[in-house]
Amino acid sequence: MAVVDRDMALFQSAIPPDPRGGPIGIRAADWASTPGKLDYKVLVMNDNANAPVFKGTMQLIVQGRYPSGRTQTVTSEPLPFTLDGYAQVAGTYETPAGFSSRQVTIRVLDTEQRQHAMRIYYVR
Repeated sequence: MAVVDRDMALFQSAIPPDPRGGPIGIRAADWASTPGKLDYKVLVMNDNANAPVFKGTMQLIVQGRYPSGRTQTVTSEPLPFTLDGYAQVAGTYETPAGFSSRQVTIRVLDTEQRQHAMRIYYVR
């Protein structure tokens, strides 16, 4: 078990922290956007090794543009996940037809809808 703990500590130190601080942080995200959908992979980590397992949801708030130039913001349904040290939340969010994602705000909420982490990413 000591080897796993040592490897986990190395893994956590190698990934840049969430700039907002706090024990639960959004450490990295990867996006693939095509009109009408957004593929995502988000790494969430809890820096408090003694914390209980976190059960909550992730919400994606996506700002984008249509070919006509009109802009819109769309919000995903809550994406449930469990965090015990770290978790990767991945999937595809179906956006409106023709919608090209430009910016995503990620929110991590507990079961009582209190925010524990938030981060903004540009989609390229």
